[in-house]
Amino acid sequence: MLRTARCLFLPLASVLLLTACGSESADSGQPHKQPAVVGFSDNELLPSTAAENNIEQGANQALRQPEIASDSSRLQPASGWNYSQQAVAAANPLAAETGQALLAAGGNALDAAIAAQLVLNLVEPQSSGIGGGAFLLSWKDGELIAWDGRETAPAAATPNLLLDEQGQPLPFMAAVTSSRSVGVPGLLKMLEAAHKKQGQLPWKALFEPAIKLAKEGFAISPRLHLLLEKDPVLRNNPAARAYYY
Repeated sequence: MLRTARCLFLPLASVLLLTACGSESADSGQPHKQPAVVGFSDNELLPSTAAENNIEQGANQALRQPEIASDSSRLQPASGWNYSQQAVAAANPLAAETGQALLAAGGNALDAAIAAQLVLNLVEPQSSGIGGGAFLLSWKDGELIAWDGRETAPAAATPNLLLDEQGQPLPFMAAVTSSRSVGVPGLLKMLEAAHKKQGQLPWKALFEPAIKLAKEGFAISPRLHLLLEKDPVLRNNPAARAYYY
């Protein structure tokens, strides 16, 4: 009898596929097998960052910065990755390593996906955050569950929320950098609900890697550096300027 535990997680802001694959086992005692994992961002195919156990890798180590492909290039050719036990793919190596560490600590695929996403909220603020929303597909013991954690409009929102006094749409930057574009977050509530049903490690433990990185600091990715360098808005906000610059 084949037993599986897998999770597919999509943070909406980046349309990024974060896949955490738990181990597969068979009663026959055959070696564990897992398919390679590929992430998609901005409707383009890009190499996934992977932290893995017992893998044979054919991809160049230079491809371990998956964020780069989303802006600076189109299709990035690579020979694939083959996994014999488990793998975690994410948009940042720190998140992938966190997911793998959770698996090594006895967590399941859902635990790894949640912990990796919490790290992405810290190291990939341009695309992820606890103030946003997400969808999640989880598969365990023959059961597929779809979780809808999409952010929603505030209760007092009206159809005219993003219109100016003349009834015309606000300029894009004026709309997205104001409080008018803020939705009611759905990410954390969704992760909590999924963890209550299928999680294995304590909920608190899933936050510890992100908290540790936040306290000790981390090297920002090349893409985040480039975006901060070019951004015309954040410097005008005192809180953002103090945090990022």
